[in-house]
Amino acid sequence: MPPRAKSPANTRPKTPTAGMTSSVAAPIRALRPATARPVSAPSGQSHGRTQDNLLHLIHAFFGPDSRPISSHKRPPQPTRQSHQPSPYPPYPPAKELHPADRLSTYLRLANIEDFSSWPTIVPNSKRQWAASLVPGLGGMGVEWTKRFKAAEMGRADGRALRSWDTGRDWSTGILEHLERHISDTPVEDSRRVRSESKFALHAAGFSASQCSDPIGPDQGLLNWLRGNVLETAVCALHMVRNSAHRFKFSTVSPVWRKPGDQDAGPPSTLWEGFGALVLHNTRNDHDRAMVVLARPPSVISGAMLGEFARSGSPDGWSHWPAERATTEAGQVNLLQAQVYDDCRHSRVYFFAVTTAEYWVFGQFNKAYTRCTVSPVITLSSREPNVIQCLTSWVVRSYDYRLCATDKRASQHRVAP
Repeated sequence: MPPRAKSPANTRPKTPTAGMTSSVAAPIRALRPATARPVSAPSGQSHGRTQDNLLHLIHAFFGPDSRPISSHKRPPQPTRQSHQPSPYPPYPPAKELHPADRLSTYLRLANIEDFSSWPTIVPNSKRQWAASLVPGLGGMGVEWTKRFKAAEMGRADGRALRSWDTGRDWSTGILEHLERHISDTPVEDSRRVRSESKFALHAAGFSASQCSDPIGPDQGLLNWLRGNVLETAVCALHMVRNSAHRFKFSTVSPVWRKPGDQDAGPPSTLWEGFGALVLHNTRNDHDRAMVVLARPPSVISGAMLGEFARSGSPDGWSHWPAERATTEAGQVNLLQAQVYDDCRHSRVYFFAVTTAEYWVFGQFNKAYTRCTVSPVITLSSREPNVIQCLTSWVVRSYDYRLCATDKRASQHRVAP
């Protein structure tokens, strides 16, 4: 008789025992509840040791910045290392670059400080000279009167100037000239050593050594102009022209003097804010390149310097009558004549006129019949700024000075 089939209801899963090796034994055993045993609450000391051990294990596996996820918070404890110095050395300060390391960037960032302590103008007490011809001459000051007399003597000698024009795209030409001749490539050490000048203007990220010459009767004007501004431009010239290390700016006496007057030498100060400086070879004074004229803003204002930089009349340039010299238009015309005389006497083609805040740059042709001037450049001008314009003009004047062009002509060379 065949065996009777087992009913599904009688089929029951066997309960695993301790001797079973089935694969389901371990998970089932893990799900059994543990036997309840009375456990006493841990004391605060043992709880603290447990937390310390847990933190030690966590830091060992996950690093010292890891924290356990727990609802229990330890009370804050004082840190012993809070007053101890850091085992790591402090970061060294950023090293400033020498301007010759990145000369183009230095000139773009260089800052010229304002100069406002102009010397006092002493009224002229000697009104006998041309007092009937020039109204108001007595209130113009001694230094202005000296230069007015010199201009009148230059008028008698004759001037060939016929045209006075404003240059077109002047700023673009300055930037292009700087791009061709001054770069950010570090200058060779040999040129740095040969130069006796220094970079005296401050710029962010660059080192500079400001001039510390004693302040004279001009309230430090010569120190500010020659010792800082012109000194920086000359030092840049030394970096880009290897044979220019003997050139520097020096003060010069007025051009015209009475017959029999002896030259007392270059003045050591800019009396009443008036003065002229020439860029020359210290071994050969006849080798000159550029003239810089300083005028006080109380005599030549910014508006008057703007008229100085404008193109003249279509009929050409001519000297105004002496009786109009003290008017604003007469002052502008007189300054143009003084620039002509100083450049012609020093045999240079390039010049600059400044009232500290305002600057105008210009150039004569070889016959001194035509003059081209720049627009007014202020200390707040950018791209180009004053020191960029001045450096470009100094380099140009050195390249195209009379001695250099004569030498190149004798060697059959073309001007760069």
